[in-house]
Amino acid sequence: MYIFHIKGPARLDFALNFIFSKFLIATLEIVQYSTVKHSVGNLCKYKESFLAKSHNIDDVFKFTTESAVPKYQQIIDAVLSGITRGVIGKGSHLPSINEVCAHYGLARETVNKAYKLLKEKGVVSSLPGKGFFVTSDTHKEKVNVFVLFDVLLAPYKEILYAGIQEGIKAQAQLDFYFHHYNSELFCQLILDSIGKYEYYVVIPMAKSTKRMKEALGAIDQDKLLILDIDIKYPGKHCAVIRQDHETQLIKALESGIEKIKQYDELTLVFPKGKHHPEVIKKAFNQFCSSCDISGHVVDVISQDSVNHRHAYLLIEDSDLVTLVKACKLQHFKVGKDVGLITYNDTPFKEIICDGVTVLTIDFYDMGQQAARQILSRTQVNLLQPTQLILRNSL
Repeated sequence: MYIFHIKGPARLDFALNFIFSKFLIATLEIVQYSTVKHSVGNLCKYKESFLAKSHNIDDVFKFTTESAVPKYQQIIDAVLSGITRGVIGKGSHLPSINEVCAHYGLARETVNKAYKLLKEKGVVSSLPGKGFFVTSDTHKEKVNVFVLFDVLLAPYKEILYAGIQEGIKAQAQLDFYFHHYNSELFCQLILDSIGKYEYYVVIPMAKSTKRMKEALGAIDQDKLLILDIDIKYPGKHCAVIRQDHETQLIKALESGIEKIKQYDELTLVFPKGKHHPEVIKKAFNQFCSSCDISGHVVDVISQDSVNHRHAYLLIEDSDLVTLVKACKLQHFKVGKDVGLITYNDTPFKEIICDGVTVLTIDFYDMGQQAARQILSRTQVNLLQPTQLILRNSL
């Protein structure tokens, strides 16, 4: 049931009541009422906010000439975003078509198309001579979100995914896509999605090409969240929730220095072609140098290369399997004869080898933070802390 509100003095005289009632009767064909139970006197209680909830035009609309999104779609997105953020509420008076055209230099057909589509969505209604009004705020309960992950096969990404889903609690429609570290697919998915969603969540690649950065820049930055891996690109001013693979990594390793120094050497297994941030190697070498630890970096581990009294920092779970097999063959006990640290915690690592020590962030909490960002649309720059969780493998 749509109810329009009117602004006026504390009491209306009979003449104004009569005029108002005649006005409503004359426009019932464009106003959907489930029931008409209100008398002329009862209608007076709605007068206080009718035409009162007007907004400055720049509070409602934000345009960018550099955006690939059509102007009519930018108008639609602005109104829907305003409703989602609570800036525009039910009964709000939108700027007229003439006002929008004059203020932004837009063609009348462009603005008219946007308002027509908003009416078709059931978000906006119009009254002859009075303009356009927001008649439904239900849109804020369901935001269409484009979510671009690198891969989902990694168990810790499933934890991140669960954190987002449970944090949203059906208040948004999440459409998940995966670029699989394919730069062309990354760009295509983003560019094809522009203008179709009200918010965007993207996990980029640590090594991003110029075209990939341009694709990120083509998204309305007020509607974009960069997740997990932060990168720089021209015009960037979006929200970011990230982890730090340098300073935070060093601090986390330092927290376990006594355990690490029980071993003769620390080896980082950093596989080639796996798209891991190169800064991990820099942080590892800096840690070993500053803490006087014998350390080196290799790109592959085999069953023959696992040595007694050595500790290993593994990024890939496949290397974890190789190391455990090697220890069984050589009758090494993990946590005594061989030290083991792996990247990114999962429930599986709490069990194997009586518990594997991990360098990790809280991926579930990162997902929850991302969900809150999707619903609140604040411009945040959050750092998810890295921690060393000590278990029996070290």
